[in-house]
Amino acid sequence: MNAKSFGLLALAALPSMSSAMQMDIEGPTGSVRFGASVQALPNGNFIVADPGYQSGRGAVHLLGPAGTVISTLRGASIDDHLGAGSLLVLPNGNVVACNPTTSRNASGAPIRNAGSATWIDGRSGLEGTVSEQNSLIGSSENDEVGGDCRQLRGGNYVVLSPNWDSASATNAGAVTWGSGERGVSGTISAANSVIGSSDADFVGLQFVELDNGNGVIPAEYWDVGGVEQVGAAIWLDGEHGTVGEVGGANALIGSSAFDHVGSQVVPLAGGSYYVFSDSWHASADAAVGAMTWCSGSAPCAGPVSASNSLVGASPNDMASSQGIALANGKMLAMMPNWSSAAEGLDGAGAVTVLRADRSVVGPVAQASLLHGAAASDHFGKFAVALDNGNAVAWSNETHINGEANGVGVSFVDSDHPATGPVLLERTLSSRTGGVGSSVRVVPLAGGRYAVACPDCSVDGIPKAGAVVWSDVAGVTGWIDGINSVHGRSPNDRVGDDVIALSNGNYVIVSPSWGGSVIAPEMGAATWVDGATGFARGATTLGVPVAVGNSLVGNAVGDHVGSGGVIALANGNYAVGSPSWDNANISDAGAVTWADGAEGASGVVSAANSLFGTLPDDRIGNLGPYRCIVLGDGSLVVASPEWDEPTPTGSVQNVGALTLMDGRTGLHGPITADNSLLGRAPDDFLGYAIYGQRTGAFAAWSPYVHYCDPQGHCGGSIGAVTPFAGNEFTPGRVSLDNSVFGHVENQGTTLSAALGGMSPVLLVGQPEANIVSLLTFGGTIFRNGFEAR
Repeated sequence: MNAKSFGLLALAALPSMSSAMQMDIEGPTGSVRFGASVQALPNGNFIVADPGYQSGRGAVHLLGPAGTVISTLRGASIDDHLGAGSLLVLPNGNVVACNPTTSRNASGAPIRNAGSATWIDGRSGLEGTVSEQNSLIGSSENDEVGGDCRQLRGGNYVVLSPNWDSASATNAGAVTWGSGERGVSGTISAANSVIGSSDADFVGLQFVELDNGNGVIPAEYWDVGGVEQVGAAIWLDGEHGTVGEVGGANALIGSSAFDHVGSQVVPLAGGSYYVFSDSWHASADAAVGAMTWCSGSAPCAGPVSASNSLVGASPNDMASSQGIALANGKMLAMMPNWSSAAEGLDGAGAVTVLRADRSVVGPVAQASLLHGAAASDHFGKFAVALDNGNAVAWSNETHINGEANGVGVSFVDSDHPATGPVLLERTLSSRTGGVGSSVRVVPLAGGRYAVACPDCSVDGIPKAGAVVWSDVAGVTGWIDGINSVHGRSPNDRVGDDVIALSNGNYVIVSPSWGGSVIAPEMGAATWVDGATGFARGATTLGVPVAVGNSLVGNAVGDHVGSGGVIALANGNYAVGSPSWDNANISDAGAVTWADGAEGASGVVSAANSLFGTLPDDRIGNLGPYRCIVLGDGSLVVASPEWDEPTPTGSVQNVGALTLMDGRTGLHGPITADNSLLGRAPDDFLGYAIYGQRTGAFAAWSPYVHYCDPQGHCGGSIGAVTPFAGNEFTPGRVSLDNSVFGHVENQGTTLSAALGGMSPVLLVGQPEANIVSLLTFGGTIFRNGFEAR
């Protein structure tokens, strides 16, 4: 088709821009919500969705870098709402428009919610109407094809349709492979998809991608021959796809009702995998469970059996079993409900290391297990992998020396795993206060790790909390004041979180720490050398958290670290404390930078932090969408609740975006000299920050008001501000650096994408039925759009 342009709508109510150029692209005739979602493609083109197009038929438009429309794909029926689903951008720049509400129009009345997944060439687009000729389509009402589309490593994709109905079965389910270069079209069938054959098979409910680009379809509810939920796990070729009805010829399957083959799939390094069948039956009344290794390079087919799988020796041995992949290609098998009837160890739990082969099959042997020492220990309920191929397993219900201690954390050498009961010489445990504790194990560089138990008692102090460091050989014994960084007061809860830094060191976060009963909940962030386990300034492992080795609060309820500790890319870190009081100003909040090589200590103050100056500024909430770590180690901090001081009071909730240098930090109050600020009350600038595929970032501020240069402000219309690079120009949100909405009180509907090849911000404004393109001349970020 010939390229065509939509009408260009000038900014009627807004003044012209000086160093940035905004172009508003008006939706074509029939548009209703043009710009409901937008996506940037690697080649510089853009995808724009309008689910309301032509009385709800919907449309997906491909636009060129200058806003020229290349193609339009339309829905076929009213209420198809094409564009309301996901837009999957593939690495080669092509797109899959996935839309579960598409109707099928083979004949007669439309079949509602059959669903569709349409491949679109990212260069030339796709002009026309969704149909079986250009799209993958469902065949029955509520098939909802396109409800879940996923990219594969090789650039191809799969469409998961667990609610698809065959001619004879409701919710049989299907998984369809599509080529990233040409897509897939037609009605779902055994000729183009892996399909179930019985009611409620729900094939496609799950999908696991393998390390080699192939995949596995776990279908634990699959029935065969009237036998319910025997389960299946179907290998999928990531390069060419797999088709056909699920069966013993193309899938690993169960043999008895409720075997639930495929209850979990664990992909291993190199592309092989284990299939878990936690209710597999060795006999009609013995659901012992099974774990089956498959190569991942070819179909793994046939029934699960004791000759091809590791299976339980007692009923429920593998109920709720799990596995974690290890860095050396092996797997740690976790069986928290394993039992030894002979020894009365019902639910003792166990772990074992399995290689990436079928060298170990048949009933699991107790001699090969590291297992709980008492009934109901449920050892192996939790585990983490270390970066050297080893692992750590634990439970918070263990019994050590015949007592219900709770914490039982054991190191697992994957080359020479220990076996036998979890005794004190094989585990780290708490003498008291550990039952039901929220134990956490944090992997560190080089196979080391830290064990955090904020609920543990230390030397008789209830919930003092402790963090114990371990070298590459593991750590055993009682958690106490000799081997841990710990609290010294009840409810200090040291170790509420532990953050590993990129240089191998780590930070213990303890927002409830008080140091004494006089000033509880001041909070602390304690740096620890990851190579030795020594806290800042210490020469032994066992030290209490204190002002001399930690960043701490200065007042009751400061909760230092409660906003999160962020590991920066250069090894340094930032501590967020939104409840910190600036003298008598409550909850002003602070962000404190620290050197990751040696840590920081002392009281959080105006001299060492970026801070708020008014009550409830709450600077330092470093949670999701409130900060972005840049590649050079710098940190972008959003403070949407920041209030701007004035000679007569303050302007409430103006909001601010601040760039903190990752090498030195930033000390002082938020001002127009170091931050990008809102202009009006309740602007909440920086309400959310999110990253884009290109490496650039954007700040979404849906409540921003437009204010003219004279300071006259209108209603809330919202704004989107691009963000990348590390050379920040502070000031005010304006037309020079942001795209503003056009419809009052509709800022929450703004969608955005950043250009992949040029400094362009694309903002969809569906309530105004326009898409805005903002091309920059280097105003906010002098280094362009790519983060360094």
